[in-house]
Amino acid sequence: MKFRFMYLFMGLALLASGIARADFTGQTVNGTLAFGLNGFYGGQNWNPSSVVVPGSFFYQDSANIDTAAFSGTQLTITDQVLNTANGWEMTFAAPGMPFTVLNLVSSNFAPGITYNLAGGVITLDWVGVLTSGQTLSAVFDIASTPNPVPEPSAFALLGTGCLFGLNLIRRRRA
Repeated sequence: MKFRFMYLFMGLALLASGIARADFTGQTVNGTLAFGLNGFYGGQNWNPSSVVVPGSFFYQDSANIDTAAFSGTQLTITDQVLNTANGWEMTFAAPGMPFTVLNLVSSNFAPGITYNLAGGVITLDWVGVLTSGQTLSAVFDIASTPNPVPEPSAFALLGTGCLFGLNLIRRRRA
């Protein structure tokens, strides 16, 4: 009896795996970097302006070296202050799979980095420092909630598993 339903459960497991896409590996992320408090001075300064995860954004000038590195489930912001560093605002969006979770894991930014997640877009702000020779970093956990609508391939796998299981049940009865 337990083998009869094994294929049904396998199909359901495959369906669930087709729904859960919390990891950003392979997704494109677009980023902006604007200087001044809350991005007051404007500007698109990342090189490049979009990356495929895992990937990193990069900016360097005479005041600092800024990076934003994305792994499948984390965002790491690093600011190596070479001279007096102005504040900045960074934004990140993943058009194919919006961000829905942003949790600060650790940070040594002083003053603290502020962060917000709204409409699938991450916004980070920092006011800057007056001293040089500091390397500041912040690590965030990122995720996207599972897609509530399964992909057609997940339904096909579920259907195949169910049909195979029903066929086994029918053969045993005959």
